Amino acid sequence: MTQGAALPALMAYARTSTADQQNPEESLRWQLDIANTLIAGRAKIVGVVHDKDTSRSLPWSQRKEASGLLAQLTNQNRGWSGIVVGEPQRAFGDTGQVQTVLAQLNHYGVQLWVPELQGPVDPTSEIHDIILSLFGGLSRAERNRLRVRVRTSMRAMAPEGRYLGGRPPYGYQLVRTGVPHPNPEKARQGVELTRLAVDSSTSEVVKAIFAWRSDGLGFRAIASRLTSAGVPCPSGADPKRNPHRLGRAWSVNAVRAIVLNPKYKGEQTYGRYHKVERLRSVDNPAAGHITREVPSLADDILTIANVIEPIVSEAEWRAAQPGRTASRPGPRPDRPAQRPDMRVAPGRYALRGLLICAECGRRMQGNVITRTQGPPRLGYRCVFRNEYPGDENHPKSLFVAENRILPVLDEWLRKLSSKNLKVTVAAMMEHTGVDDGQPPEVRRARIMASQAQTKLDRYMDAIEKGMDPALYVERSRTAQRELAAATAVIEGHSPADEPPVTEDQLRDLLERVGDVVALLRHADADERREFYQELGLRLAYQRLGEQEKIRASLGVEFSRVGGGT
Repeated sequence: MTQGAALPALMAYARTSTADQQNPEESLRWQLDIANTLIAGRAKIVGVVHDKDTSRSLPWSQRKEASGLLAQLTNQNRGWSGIVVGEPQRAFGDTGQVQTVLAQLNHYGVQLWVPELQGPVDPTSEIHDIILSLFGGLSRAERNRLRVRVRTSMRAMAPEGRYLGGRPPYGYQLVRTGVPHPNPEKARQGVELTRLAVDSSTSEVVKAIFAWRSDGLGFRAIASRLTSAGVPCPSGADPKRNPHRLGRAWSVNAVRAIVLNPKYKGEQTYGRYHKVERLRSVDNPAAGHITREVPSLADDILTIANVIEPIVSEAEWRAAQPGRTASRPGPRPDRPAQRPDMRVAPGRYALRGLLICAECGRRMQGNVITRTQGPPRLGYRCVFRNEYPGDENHPKSLFVAENRILPVLDEWLRKLSSKNLKVTVAAMMEHTGVDDGQPPEVRRARIMASQAQTKLDRYMDAIEKGMDPALYVERSRTAQRELAAATAVIEGHSPADEPPVTEDQLRDLLERVGDVVALLRHADADERREFYQELGLRLAYQRLGEQEKIRASLGVEFSRVGGGT
């Protein structure tokens, strides 16, 4: 390098897989130490990108921070000319990821620096290509090796009656055994082995669930009965271990999980489910994998009896089990068969993953309403009440057709033209809803806190009007617990470290939007969704009586869709 020449500017990329088992700050520190040692005297780091609690199996396009880094490649004024990673085995999950990212970087003339090559990757070198492929394979092998090691170790510990980790089942609590942890380092820190013990309060609810099942009640009826009675659901009873859930009502799946769990009859089981990785898209393997839990074969399930104190007897547990031999019901005779031309290909939704329900904070699911005549009605439905049947605060049916949203959305985007640009930018910058980087659980917690406070205000109004306070004691306690749980999630959230959007960045974005909106009328669903995703658009749907309202994530409310659905 010529003396006095400016050093190349690099972005450092780091990844931490599980924030609850690793210290993200410590992980970032040693990865940066390796990166700084690699580039010492040859380049300088001008920014750091850190994906936390992210599996290496996800491709860069599916990681929050890495995808943002790749999105900057098209910007000629990005201020950096390369990316440096401290450990390729953490940065990439397999060979396919390495080659995909490297191809994108090479296209834009961006270098990739890795320690194993002592510098930047040479795209014309066969040796470099072989080494990167080798590390991609080693990364995948390491994941498989860890999976087998953990599975084997837990199988060995299960017969000893040790608690194998995770959240304790509803109805139980963790208690210390007084036995030091077998790991010497943890033992020096005072860590003891734990076991499951029956919880005196929640175990009574478990007994009631099994009794109702024996009387013939279904999962949905039990969930509705528990919610109506004001009984805290599992996540509401233990909000510290369930910050990712609303905790506002009993779900059908929660009741089903309790009934099917053999722990309640005193059996410790291991391996009822196992994780598998499946391609996100068979036609596009580069899109990466999705990890799913699937039921294991009977021979792969390890069962140990008499190691946990039972809550119900063997007979009570068996009487509550659903029938397993019933055949799948056929089509209803009064419902005509669906015509081939009325079927909608999976994923053909322009707003898939972008539309949330303002009532509960959950993503609305794509839904097709078929008709005997005419094309299918494509739209989005919130299925909250299907899962939480006893929650009367949420609309029972919430559906909105896609063709009612898209014209309003496109018109709103079209108005972001140069004539109104100055006013629009000023309004967006002043609004508190500009993309604040809050995770979904915090948004849901804010909604939950608002609804809980509304309940408390309503109960106080009823008492002041002369209603018997005893009627509202338990309901008030439930609302107070909901408010406390939501507040804990909100207060425990640390704001994102990323700098806020600047006025110049927002103006540049909106200027480019105006040129693209005109082309949307000829775009298909996939093209529309890609554009909306690149724009960072998020929509929230809310029904207000006979009126409906759509809000954009940038905080600018646009015109109502209309009345009814």
